Amino acid sequence: MLASFKDYKEDLLICIMPTCTVCGQQIANDILFLNHMMEKHGFRNPNVGTPDRNSRGY
Repeated sequence: MLASFKDYKEDLLICIMPTCTVCGQQIANDILFLNHMMEKHGFRNPNVGTPDRNSRGY
């Protein structure tokens, strides 16, 4: 018996949604995931304060 489209759609969304590896929360998209990691778990860009790789240093 085939599952209903609603069940299929929910399963598909669960597979696509990013899941936080720290707390297990599912987040709707990548931008919200990055915000979640920074705000809830203190993840920050480690390269802040250093020149970017395209900089020639002068």
